[in-house]
Amino acid sequence: TPLLGDLPTEHATGLLVTIRGGEDMTLYEVDTIMGVIRDKVAESANVIFGTCYDPSIEGSIHVSVIVSGIKMDQFTPPAGKVRKTAADSDVPTTTTDEPAKESTGLFGFFKL
Repeated sequence: TPLLGDLPTEHATGLLVTIRGGEDMTLYEVDTIMGVIRDKVAESANVIFGTCYDPSIEGSIHVSVIVSGIKMDQFTPPAGKVRKTAADSDVPTTTTDEPAKESTGLFGFFKL
């Protein structure tokens, strides 16, 4: 996805998958989705999944995936532009001569 950038899921050590669909969702569809996901990760990855029925989304399926175990040297942050909104212009700003601190977490490309 654009939010995750070039996330190399083949290096993931774990995945948590939620598949949500209407009562017309079939076991075959769930198996197909999980097959595609399993093909994108290492065989050693711990993949946990669950399903639930949601009558409000009859006719469609929503899939959420949480990926863990990606090392920072395997992650390329997404490229994009920062967009200012009208609300941003009302926020007071301050400047400092201190260098930004480097974060070592998953989103280390953000300056703290």
